Amino acid sequence: MYHPPTPLSQKQNVKTRLYVSGALVGAPRGARGARGYLKNSNLTFDSITFKKTQYSTMSSVLARLGLGSGIVPKLGEVLPRLGMPAIRLRVPVWNGLLRAVPKKKTSHQKKRQRQLTGRKQVKPLRNLNRCPACGNYKRAHTLCMHCVKELQGVFRRREGITGNKGYEQELDPVDERILYPGKHESEEKKQLNRRHEYLYNRPRTLPVVPKPPKRKIQRPRA
Repeated sequence: MYHPPTPLSQKQNVKTRLYVSGALVGAPRGARGARGYLKNSNLTFDSITFKKTQYSTMSSVLARLGLGSGIVPKLGEVLPRLGMPAIRLRVPVWNGLLRAVPKKKTSHQKKRQRQLTGRKQVKPLRNLNRCPACGNYKRAHTLCMHCVKELQGVFRRREGITGNKGYEQELDPVDERILYPGKHESEEKKQLNRRHEYLYNRPRTLPVVPKPPKRKIQRPRA
């Protein structure tokens, strides 16, 4: 059943939910529980309690956004007539708004300052100390890479001495090409290996022997 809206008194407050598409405005001063955010291109003021004197403030905000005369009536005249707990206004506002664009081209100095700022440069390592085994520099609380390489070489030599070598079959070249088709050289590979025969190699220039500096002749003073 429809109930006609009751007129508002001077001290009566209105708790309303306002949706304005495509704009981001702040809540008026004095509004309680204001929470403004952009959601699906709609500005939502969720459960804001406005006083009657604050409707004129909201109307001025909408007027600055291009929602004033000719598009939306003054908010101070519309909201007092509505007794609903929530209203929804869908108004196209992008016609009167200008998007921000750079006015001037970014200078080379500004661009380099942004790209090569202090926190993006290579920072010096200050947690260095010497390895107690070999004496080389290394990072603190990490393994010494010099000692690691030496240990890898020791294990590789040990595996090379005691390791079992694979059995090599003595096959005919035709059988080898049939059994292992991926291991024979193609014609292109053979020509590439013989490139020193048909490619012109530029002769190297003769080494330049530096001339000895001329000795200065010191004349006796008169």
